[in-house]
Amino acid sequence: MVPLDAGFRSHALRHVLGGQAFGPTSLQVLNAFLFGTTLYILRRVTGSLVWAMVLHALWDFSVFAIGKGHPAPLAGVVGIVGIVVGVLSLIAVRWVITGTDERISKNVAGERRGVSA
Repeated sequence: MVPLDAGFRSHALRHVLGGQAFGPTSLQVLNAFLFGTTLYILRRVTGSLVWAMVLHALWDFSVFAIGKGHPAPLAGVVGIVGIVVGVLSLIAVRWVITGTDERISKNVAGERRGVSA
């Protein structure tokens, strides 16, 4: 299992200790983790943060729009689709990262900061 950030876990734990039910809070944490993974995959595949920002904005709009009006009959399907996409994103992480060189050499790092080697 992929470990969650300690700050994120403590934030969720604070809600549980504050009186929220453990089950729904755990599902919310899982949903946020899977959505974050989806945004990461989108950023890596497109090479731009803009598309992840657009998807996040659409997600936020849909969450806020639920509070107004009446949801459509298929609105419940969106939650299931979100979980499926998140799980597929977790699976895709391996293929997105495979073959990439995440290390920055000392010379390149120095050049980026304006320091000559």
